Amino acid sequence: MPSFLKTSLAIGLLALSLNAHAAKTTINFDDYGIPDAVRMIDNGYAGLDWFNFGVVKGTGVDFAGTGYEWGTVSGDYAAFNSRGEDAGFSSGANKNFTLYNLLLTAAWRDSTVEFYGYDNGQLKNTLSVNTSATTPVLVHFNWSNIDAVRLHVVSKNFGGQQVVENIKFEFTAPLPVPEPETYAMLLAGLGLIGFARRRKASLRA
Repeated sequence: MPSFLKTSLAIGLLALSLNAHAAKTTINFDDYGIPDAVRMIDNGYAGLDWFNFGVVKGTGVDFAGTGYEWGTVSGDYAAFNSRGEDAGFSSGANKNFTLYNLLLTAAWRDSTVEFYGYDNGQLKNTLSVNTSATTPVLVHFNWSNIDAVRLHVVSKNFGGQQVVENIKFEFTAPLPVPEPETYAMLLAGLGLIGFARRRKASLRA
């Protein structure tokens, strides 16, 4: 196949492919915090619905030497599960996502934390993690096509709060709807290929 035909086809297919991928997002909460105050996360932040997660200035004087300070790595703010109780986030109906990883630090004492991933109310994934009050743990999930995540601290004693930072996720892209220009480019490439094949066949006849 002539190189210009390959190029036309490749460009068209690439354009289709690019439309099929959503962008990966890292949530670091630095655009959501309030100086020297705790703020509960409202639904809609980063395109997600939130349950029992707050944002706090981990680098503040009140938290010096605690897991809040060690766990706040990207700026001044990080999220935490209020009162050390279950917390979670979800994407809403008919909108799934892939959860790649996040940083997790125990706020006060080393803990065991369990994560649960759901799709349409059905449990799909589980993961248990041991956290430290002095060193963030990079938790790898790579959970695809889920719509909700729940965090649960196994210990119910005081000090169950966990510091959450740099949540990396990506909304699951819907089937692509190409722009008219994309269709035109792809069809032009296919048309050129068909023309070249017919011409080659006529020359052989």
